[in-house]
Amino acid sequence: MITSKVRKSNIVKLLSVFLICTLILGLMITGVFAASSGTKVTAQLSPQIEIVLDGEQQIFYNVQGQEVHPISYNGSTYLPLRAIGELMGKNVNWDQSTLTVTLDGTRTAAKTSGTPDTNAKKQSVTVQIRPDFTIVVDGTVRNFTDANGDTVYPMLYNGSTYLPVRAISGLMGCSVNWNSATSTVILTSAGDSLVTDADSFNQGNGGANGTNNQTGQTSGSVISVETAKSKALAHAGLTASKVTFIENKLEWDDGRQVYDIEFYTSDYKEYDYTIDAVSGNVLEFDYDVLLKRLREQAFLNKGVKILFTDYRVENPETVTLHAEGGIKEFVQYLNRNKDPLHDDIIYFEAQREDMMVEVAMQYTTSYTESLLSFANNIHTGEGGTHETGFKSGLTRVINDYAKKNNLLKEKDPNLSGEDTREGLTAVISVKVVEAQFEGQTKTKLGNSEARALVENALNDKLSAFLEENPKIAKIIIEKTLTASRAREAAKKAREASRKNSSSNSSLLGKLARCTDEGADYAELFIVEGDSAGGSAKQGRNRRFQAILPLWGKMLNVEKSRIDKVYSNEKLLPIIQALGTGIGDDFNIDNLKYGKIVIMADADVDGAHIRTLLLTFFFRHMRPLIENGNVYIAQPPLFKVFKGKNKNLVEKFAFTDDERDRLIAEMGPGAKVQRYKGLGEMDPAELKETTMDPAKRTMLKVDIEDAMIADETFTILMGDKVEPRREFIEKHAKYVSNLDI
Repeated sequence: MITSKVRKSNIVKLLSVFLICTLILGLMITGVFAASSGTKVTAQLSPQIEIVLDGEQQIFYNVQGQEVHPISYNGSTYLPLRAIGELMGKNVNWDQSTLTVTLDGTRTAAKTSGTPDTNAKKQSVTVQIRPDFTIVVDGTVRNFTDANGDTVYPMLYNGSTYLPVRAISGLMGCSVNWNSATSTVILTSAGDSLVTDADSFNQGNGGANGTNNQTGQTSGSVISVETAKSKALAHAGLTASKVTFIENKLEWDDGRQVYDIEFYTSDYKEYDYTIDAVSGNVLEFDYDVLLKRLREQAFLNKGVKILFTDYRVENPETVTLHAEGGIKEFVQYLNRNKDPLHDDIIYFEAQREDMMVEVAMQYTTSYTESLLSFANNIHTGEGGTHETGFKSGLTRVINDYAKKNNLLKEKDPNLSGEDTREGLTAVISVKVVEAQFEGQTKTKLGNSEARALVENALNDKLSAFLEENPKIAKIIIEKTLTASRAREAAKKAREASRKNSSSNSSLLGKLARCTDEGADYAELFIVEGDSAGGSAKQGRNRRFQAILPLWGKMLNVEKSRIDKVYSNEKLLPIIQALGTGIGDDFNIDNLKYGKIVIMADADVDGAHIRTLLLTFFFRHMRPLIENGNVYIAQPPLFKVFKGKNKNLVEKFAFTDDERDRLIAEMGPGAKVQRYKGLGEMDPAELKETTMDPAKRTMLKVDIEDAMIADETFTILMGDKVEPRREFIEKHAKYVSNLDI
């Protein structure tokens, strides 16, 4: 049996993996295993947890009269749905044909009774996460999320369906509290809305923090500050008598509690440690991430010199980060792998009493924009008022100049904002006395006065630059006019695409739809070739798995405008099948499948296809990646088998080491089949190894840093050869399992 798991992998690392396999670049994958929907996982049966509803302890039984206990998994407490339905006074029914649990009506039957299980012990158990289960309450399909907004699926254990307390509190309309001293979940019918946080319960199974909420009020499950200090000292090879502590702070970082421990030695060498407050582990810093952040700060603060030394290595080297030109050099750095249309970087600044702004910009031959904004040196990844002011000001200035100089006729429609930003690399940096940040991640500037300042700065400074530099101005206007013509061509292609789609275009003729299209758990497998597509169609679950075989030439969208995308016969079926549109027309609310799975051969051709598809999703459907909808199927590389007929034993291996281990286990007579294509697998094998949510392994694609991802796509999929060669040379040492 294959142990199912989903690995999360950054898109930059994935891109690196796939392109080295095509002899373009080296493998950079470092996936972190995480339980996901459709997997078998290990959880804790937790009979020690008591459930109290409105002051009365609750004991739950299944239909056989056996007591069922809470389950702890991934920091959450799970309770049986049937028993909760009874507490709600609802009839509870199960439809095997549709895998649906229905809670409705007014329950007339007595509450299920049974005999308490006094011998139950806390123990590890295997449970199954079921994305294919549907929960219907009073005629409405209910979907559930955790405290981070991520989808939570029902859990199946010993014939009972479980949901986390957070989801159950929403169904029952009650509040939830956790008493760590007595291991009690307290449900209150007339309490405040939902949780105080049921998803942060620490039950010894990888729970978050053992806190009531994320306010720093601990329940004693975190290590002491003295323990954290000793962990940091041990890692540094020092003793308390040799250092002076600066900071010993318990804080929240990315959903978990950590200690920030800072100290220095007598020779003023400083140390800064982050210690996991639950496990006590020292959280290591990534050199490349730190270098990027420090380089960014050097660009944003012109003239400042930063010396960066990594003392963790045997022979540390010091990197000096210094930019006299500030963000002008930042733009130059960002465009080092692109072809600028003009040598001079456009730079200007403006200020008022309590605010200042700097803008640097340069146009390139690229078809995509790269706009980075900062407020008080903080990267505002969600934009904000300063970005809005830049975009509106830029569009107005470009249009005014084009019409004033007869480069754009009065009767011609204005250039759109998208036209004026094609190929543009720009950095906007504002300094505000009292910055107001919005959004969940606090990376969106909300100061209304920032928009006016930036917009006025472009009206005055950029207009003057264009008047004083007519050659550069002409180059920019020609770039925007070309973009406008391409946009009109894309509009016509898009309209033609919609017409074809509405008239059952033949492009979607090979799409094998699923019956639950539109559901969050629905999956679209994008498969290379009709052979693999045929096996996938036979091996799928028709209820929630759709299959789209691809054919024809795959377009490298990094080198193509959007009108070419709409006319590409390999990409257009994907656009039509997903239903979201692309570019400015993209609307994730229209997404027909919760998972988009790229399933290609485990060879260089398959790697190339994955790379091209990832480039397409990143450039034209990026919210799919940001929302966690894109996955990479991981088919096995080998089948190890022994015997024949009834005595046949076969297992699947995903690595050389796993293959060798299976051969050793089976002993003499074991044989190996190397899969070089999905078409070599029969439907049963493909289902078992790659498609069955209970058994498969998948890579979940995410974006760790959008700027780095953008740069990587430019290097690896763009026109310049030299940056790609350098990238190959740097990362080729990480290659393994290369099949050429």
